[in-house]
Amino acid sequence: MRRQRHLLTITILVGITMCATVPTMARTIDVIFEQGTIRVEGDRYNGVEYVNLRGLLDAFDARIEWDSTAQRLRADLDGRIWVFW
Repeated sequence: MRRQRHLLTITILVGITMCATVPTMARTIDVIFEQGTIRVEGDRYNGVEYVNLRGLLDAFDARIEWDSTAQRLRADLDGRIWVFW
């Protein structure tokens, strides 16, 4: 669990760093696991690359709940709760 959390943190940081430094980055990134690789979608807005958070959380088998009223995403990743507004 701890290794998976660290991998998620590193993956997000690497993705953000690459988005900030490479203007022609592809619209997908590869998340590499011991079991294989998963491709996560991204997009570009105003010259900034964004990674699809839901796709990234799905890659880690997180349980996801979307509250459209509060505009809030709640993800359970191995018992750790992450909330995004």
